[in-house]
Amino acid sequence: MRIELHGAGKRFGRQWVFKDINYVFDAGGQYAILGKNGSGKSTFLKMLAGFLPPTKGHIRCYVDEINVEPDRMYAHLSVSAPYMELIEEFTLPELIRFQRQCKALPNNNIIDKIIREAGLPSGDEKQIRQFSSGMKQRVKLILAMLSDARLLLLDEPCSNLDREGREWYGRMLAGYGRNKTVFVASNHQAEEYPGNFSLFTLSKFY
Repeated sequence: MRIELHGAGKRFGRQWVFKDINYVFDAGGQYAILGKNGSGKSTFLKMLAGFLPPTKGHIRCYVDEINVEPDRMYAHLSVSAPYMELIEEFTLPELIRFQRQCKALPNNNIIDKIIREAGLPSGDEKQIRQFSSGMKQRVKLILAMLSDARLLLLDEPCSNLDREGREWYGRMLAGYGRNKTVFVASNHQAEEYPGNFSLFTLSKFY
């Protein structure tokens, strides 16, 4: 997915979060969205996803050179973010079956392998509510990365992950971030954007 920003900005009340952004994010590119706390990283991702409209300017998204309207963006993206909730009454297999109704996923053999590598329980013995914060974060990342989507948005993907979890995340992103346009919002933690990520700093657009 190619995303073009033309004079785009977002304001809440009288306060501009960022403004006058003119930029083209290439299809298949990998981008690290950098900035301190409160700089608007999450807001920026929500705007790219079509969850929030820009206050000024406009955004154009293209899949195979066809413009995608904001109200159809959900069909082409997957998201992992701290503000997103899992259905905690489900077990992990139930959650995966539910996700399949929304997005195409790999076959069960691949998913079972990834669940084992992530150190998550594979059966119905545990509801999501019983998972630790780190386990829930791994579930969010699995659902986002494995979904068949052109645009992958990861907001603070290493939050609640220990060193082993961050290494697992790096392997997952290298394997399942290919052939997608990837955005990672981060506080300059290099392990969150391994490889050849282009750095995009929001502080330039205040």
